[in-house]
Amino acid sequence: PAPSITATVPPTTVPPTTATPDTTATTTTSSTAAPTTGPRIEFRQAAEDTDEYSYTISYPLLVDAAGVPVAGANVAIEDWVADSIAQLQTAATTLEAKAIMNAQVAPELLNESVWSVSGVSTRFVDSAAGSVSRRHGWIVDLASGVVVTAQDLLLDGDLTPLAEAARLHLVADVLGSEDALAGPDGLLPVAANFDAAWLTTTGIGVGFDEGQVAAPDAGSPAILIPFAELDVFLLKDGVLAPLAEGDTLPEP
Repeated sequence: PAPSITATVPPTTVPPTTATPDTTATTTTSSTAAPTTGPRIEFRQAAEDTDEYSYTISYPLLVDAAGVPVAGANVAIEDWVADSIAQLQTAATTLEAKAIMNAQVAPELLNESVWSVSGVSTRFVDSAAGSVSRRHGWIVDLASGVVVTAQDLLLDGDLTPLAEAARLHLVADVLGSEDALAGPDGLLPVAANFDAAWLTTTGIGVGFDEGQVAAPDAGSPAILIPFAELDVFLLKDGVLAPLAEGDTLPEP
């Protein structure tokens, strides 16, 4: 059967570290966003439950006053939803148990130049490994529809300052000890380690998959690095320009 796509109430704005599989029927509700003359956020849910697989994915879209998705603003999120469903359906053909995926994506920032969201997903892998939690993040340049990466926010695309700040915040804010870090590979300053990044009004959020930077029982940690800590390393134009003009970013 075709998956149901419905408007639903918004998920929490701080994605949880783990998501509990929910195979109950989807409850349909109307969007709670008030009508405006400009773009607004509308929440959707994709859900399906069969004998072989089950998924529930809650996510926001940027829509116009008529409720039509804004061209170019949602491509990355919608593609991710479609790809996630397709991958789960494919995996279900090889699993002995039922394949299950649950995900929540929430808005982090919307202004005249950027639309940014973050999310967490939990997917049943196999009976031995159980479920694995992953982090996701997108930064979209609304002028071009291009997805901006963490590298695009930093001078010369050098992720080293972000990696060093992330290490400090993981220890101080999440893990409590250097000994809890899993090893150096998950924090190396390479794009693959920082592909789950998003913007807020005060800093850059970064998420890590389960087992990437710490033991699996730490889940999929997320941190927020204030702009002030990366001040001299930031490119304060492009999607960051409105934040700089609004005095959220330190002066160059």
